[in-house]
Amino acid sequence: MANTFPPKLTVLEKLDLIPANISLVATAIYAAITGIFRGQKGAKSYMKHINYAVIRKMLQRLSTRQNQATNPSTSGAYEIFARQNKIEAQTVQLNYGGLGHWLGNKDAKNVLVYYHGGGFAISAGTAYFQVLKGNNGGAQRCRERYCYLCTHVYSRTTCRIPNTAGAFHDCPVGFIFPRISPSVKENALKDIIMPELAERWSSSYLAGQETDNYNQPLLAPAEWWKDIKARDLLIVAGSDEILLSCIEEFVEKLKSVLPNVTYIVGQDEPHVAPFIYLMLGDKSTTQQDGGLRTWLSSRL
Repeated sequence: MANTFPPKLTVLEKLDLIPANISLVATAIYAAITGIFRGQKGAKSYMKHINYAVIRKMLQRLSTRQNQATNPSTSGAYEIFARQNKIEAQTVQLNYGGLGHWLGNKDAKNVLVYYHGGGFAISAGTAYFQVLKGNNGGAQRCRERYCYLCTHVYSRTTCRIPNTAGAFHDCPVGFIFPRISPSVKENALKDIIMPELAERWSSSYLAGQETDNYNQPLLAPAEWWKDIKARDLLIVAGSDEILLSCIEEFVEKLKSVLPNVTYIVGQDEPHVAPFIYLMLGDKSTTQQDGGLRTWLSSRL
């Protein structure tokens, strides 16, 4: 992906952006009208209800190529963030074509390695870096664009925090994603993603490969997780996620074999709320973000 990004759109793909943008405006108008009568079916905030509807439509209407071509790459977003915050951009080349983007002092005692989400289809925006900068409590943040598999060895204390958004989500969305599960039905108009999108990203990530315990974690038996190389685990979700049922099933499986699993649910929050809120201009601290800060502070 690093060598072909951003993709060059064909003439038809470029022309298709016109009706695509019109559909976003139509979606916003429709959500604004119907949102008045949303009751418990929509997001708690009226404006967020409208914004989430537009985000869902954008992710569903645009192809992966169109989305990538019209947004900065992760490296591009990092450079924009660095300029805006007047910090030195420090990018390192990793194995397998990955890139690591540093925030803070590389010689710090504690290093947080963060693998951003996006289903291996969408780059990290500046909001991702802003959340990490806002969480800076003395620990170094290493921000990575995660490509399939990255292996690192540190002589310092390292804490790895993978984002659950992705093709190998806590819930194996592409193959056993239960469309009739409670959270899919209850949160269909509350979240920023939809089953069709998750399935598309999962299918693209697997590229025809067979499923296994690595790329479909929920399929793995509980015993498969008992020797995981982690002292403590934190799983964060939003109560308005369509994947909530799958995530909770996964949490229960982990708790059955691991002693130190912490599970935090942000009430009335969607998938990856800390980033979505910032993208929408809301700088309030989400419960997911606050829970992560507290959890990290008690361990670093």
